[in-house]
Amino acid sequence: MPKYLIEIELSGAGELGDDELKETVQHSFGDSVTDDFQVQWLESYVCGDKLYCIYHAPDESAINQLAA
Repeated sequence: MPKYLIEIELSGAGELGDDELKETVQHSFGDSVTDDFQVQWLESYVCGDKLYCIYHAPDESAINQLAA
């Protein structure tokens, strides 16, 4: 299954603790990641004021549904 990268702008992301980051990622996408979309979160990275989240998905439309 292909991997996709989603970039999220979040002011102060680099200053958040691990628990705060996990909660933020789950809040942003966690409730939407279901078998219906066939999307699986893999991991996230923080760089400055941005989060980069990596997902497995069957195609780009599944990612677009997730982000909507």
